[in-house]
Amino acid sequence: MSYQYVPELDYFFRDYWTSRGEINTETVKISEIETEYSFVDACFLELLFSQTYSHAYYNYRFETVSNEVFIKGIKERIQANYNSTTCHVSSDSTSDTNIFLLESNDLTMLNKLLEYRTTSTTSLSSIIYGNLSTNLSKLIYIYIDLVVNSSYSKLNDVTMLSTEDNLLENLFEVYVINESHKIIKNWSNLIDANILELRLVHDVITVTEDMETFEEAPLTETTYDTNINVYVNGEQLDSDDFDIFIVIDTTGGDTTSLTTYITWEDEELDIIENDTIVVEYYTKVSPTDEGVAYIDGELYNGGGG
Repeated sequence: MSYQYVPELDYFFRDYWTSRGEINTETVKISEIETEYSFVDACFLELLFSQTYSHAYYNYRFETVSNEVFIKGIKERIQANYNSTTCHVSSDSTSDTNIFLLESNDLTMLNKLLEYRTTSTTSLSSIIYGNLSTNLSKLIYIYIDLVVNSSYSKLNDVTMLSTEDNLLENLFEVYVINESHKIIKNWSNLIDANILELRLVHDVITVTEDMETFEEAPLTETTYDTNINVYVNGEQLDSDDFDIFIVIDTTGGDTTSLTTYITWEDEELDIIENDTIVVEYYTKVSPTDEGVAYIDGELYNGGGG
């Protein structure tokens, strides 16, 4: 039997799982990863597994390379376990091979995912789920439907979509289930006997000159609490690296609007114009009182001190 080794699949899934993995599963095995080879930018595997993908395009073709280009541990693993192994790395040449056999449905849904990753939103209105013919395209649909539309109807089916011997499908299904768990567990909170519904927000911010000067950036929604994830050019910041504050616009003493900002004014961060900041957080769904926010689960009304 012959095998194919794609180091980027190991690399991007491991990078995701070590920072965001929550669910318990015996099927996730973290492999040693390639650390020295210079991969081509914008591999579609990064698009699948990275919350902060920022390229305007993706590559899904791969070229064949010798395993001699990889680090010692990778070479020894291949030689010891898989005598007949072909090694592939991402390529930006259209003449190279579509080794994952991506079909038109896959590319359509990857385009939708690309739009979501880089603009914070996309639409599934032109896509009929039942017409999707591949497991990968269905999994991408389910993920986008969850994060954009707050819909989990397709998750009700307990049957695994991925094919048992398809590693890419297996790992992306784990990704979708893990992200679903992270989102759904935060959707409803019980506060004073009332159910508070929350929605995930994925802001993609391109740093402007003013943002660089004042060392702050506005978010599109009011945060429910301070439990947010911030990434700068793909690197996640520690919670100590930034602060959150709210600007209150009042008329006649009544709160009319709130704008949440992240700031790095007191931190030694080199964030400059045209950098990309991605912020993930939860906001209250359909607030009944305009301008009302919750900070750490406590009602915040901004009223006059």
